[in-house]
Amino acid sequence: MKMFFLVGFLTACLMGSAMGQEAVIKGTVIDKKTRQPVVAANLVLPDGTGAYSMDEGRFSLKIPDFPVVIKVSHISYGSTEIVLNYAPKSELVIELDELVGEIGEVQITAKRLRILTEREDFSIQDFAFDNENLWLLGYTNNQGSKGKLWLANWFGDTITSVPVKGAESLYRDVFGSVHLVLRDSVYQLYAEGRNILLPWSVERTDFFRIMDPICARFAEKLVYSDIDLYEQLARVYYRSEDMPGPQLLTIVEDQPGRLDRKLEQKVGSMWTSFYGKYPVKSGTKVSAIMENPIKVPVFSWKDTLFVINLYKDSLLSYGPNGKFKRAVPFNYCRDVILGGIDGGVRYKNIAAQADPVGRGLYLLEHKKTTWTLFPLHTQTGKVSQPVNLPEYPDMYGITVFGNAVYFLYPEKKYPYYVRLYRYQL
Repeated sequence: MKMFFLVGFLTACLMGSAMGQEAVIKGTVIDKKTRQPVVAANLVLPDGTGAYSMDEGRFSLKIPDFPVVIKVSHISYGSTEIVLNYAPKSELVIELDELVGEIGEVQITAKRLRILTEREDFSIQDFAFDNENLWLLGYTNNQGSKGKLWLANWFGDTITSVPVKGAESLYRDVFGSVHLVLRDSVYQLYAEGRNILLPWSVERTDFFRIMDPICARFAEKLVYSDIDLYEQLARVYYRSEDMPGPQLLTIVEDQPGRLDRKLEQKVGSMWTSFYGKYPVKSGTKVSAIMENPIKVPVFSWKDTLFVINLYKDSLLSYGPNGKFKRAVPFNYCRDVILGGIDGGVRYKNIAAQADPVGRGLYLLEHKKTTWTLFPLHTQTGKVSQPVNLPEYPDMYGITVFGNAVYFLYPEKKYPYYVRLYRYQL
């Protein structure tokens, strides 16, 4: 039933993308001098709708009528206008001039960090990308009761908005679709031109019961992680329509964690005593210490699935058929500390960030008040020099998309607003 539900989501996405009778033109945006593809170029029609160049600079654009003027621009390139009197018979090749020779290096650097919502009177609760748009959830005039949902392009230019009540967050699923999460229900979001569509809802408890266990999607397979807190291990497996039942990929086991648990059972500890006397609410810091869940970063990249086994210092990879390919050493996850039953080792707080547009793969490390982004090389298991992120200690919601880092940051002045920032890599 879970699979049918999820496949229904995917089918709905495909049906939504097929709506309308517009002509569709395809092509590539390239650097005029180097002939290399330009990713995240903005193609805008006169009505404000448009598209972006994706992987390898390719784009697909719906044209409602001809003749039409298409404005093409990029933050690191110049802009140009293309006039089409009729639908081209072959794919377009659009050339852009880089701006390096026209403006100074300091000016380019200054443009790398932008507050996308600086001049607006709305505060951002959450944001999420689907395959074409940026969705913003927040409220206006510093009044939480005036909730709104905005549809925008990747550079924060708002296209349209609708009022919403009781909205809590946005959720991007493994299919790339964005959902609006309310107190008791969840809506999948669609954009049709300048219109926001919320065609149907799902009961919130049912939605997260189905979606939360899913780690990733690769080669039409859904990947799950089943964590056993008592045994301190995780079973990573996948499901697919052409195979019955779950197919085990690997078991990740935290042996020092299991030893800690056994010692606590025999000799007790401050936390077990506290836990026995007082109820501990789920989701609190105390419950996090008590549960100490095993960490298993799982992510997909192209048609390959990767599992980081922190406790074996290895990066595991699996092919499209679900078969194990290889393991490479991965030692970045460890911090050496003094003492500790596990031999003086602490595992870093890291998460994988895959850029579906810019084709980059990163590790995001969190240390108390700082965030660091490292390019990850899956062939070697090594990380490159860190990306210099802005030093904003309270930044959160960090997302890598289209060769840029997006994050939220609260202003420290009145009136209080949470702003959306974009940092060009």
